[in-house]
Amino acid sequence: MTTERLQRIFHAVLALSVLAPALHAQAVSNASITGRISDEQGAALQGAQIKLLGAENGSVHNAVANAEGIYTIPSMSIGSYRLEATAPGFQTY
Repeated sequence: MTTERLQRIFHAVLALSVLAPALHAQAVSNASITGRISDEQGAALQGAQIKLLGAENGSVHNAVANAEGIYTIPSMSIGSYRLEATAPGFQTY
C-alpha cells in the first residue's frame, strides 16, 4: 500500500469523524473516532497501531485495529489531532 493512499484514507476518516462534531462544539465536549485501515487491495490491516496526538492539548489516544481493520478511540476532546498509523510491512504514516 502506498503511503499516499494511506494518507488519503486517514485524512478522509479524520475529517469526517473529528471535524464534523466540532460544528456542534457548543453542545458537545467529547467525541469518538472510528475508522478502518486497509491496504491497496482493501484487505484489513489487523493489529495496526493507531495513535491520535492532540495538537492543542498534547493528549495521546491509542487504538489497535481488529480483524476487520476497524479501530475506535472514544472520549476525545473536540479539537485538532495528528494521526499516526503503523502496521508490520508498511511505512509509518
